Amino acid sequence: IAREFASAKIADAIGRTLIFDPSREIGAMEQNIRDQLARPHGKTLSISADVQSFGTPSFTWTKDGFLAFFSATGTVDALFKP
Repeated sequence: IAREFASAKIADAIGRTLIFDPSREIGAMEQNIRDQLARPHGKTLSISADVQSFGTPSFTWTKDGFLAFFSATGTVDALFKP
């Protein structure tokens, strides 16, 4: 809202004060991603993954909120059933 109606200086000042701790949400997202990837998905091509660790998430703002991007290390299993 500030970007639309205020000057860039005001928007920048407000943006620096709107700080929150996303660690609880990040932990829940990481666990949800682990759970979803652990279950095989697909019939002809079944894919699952074991996530061993996540990298530092990065965030980008959208008109509806923000998106979190995660990098991950682990193993991916794929099974083709013709």
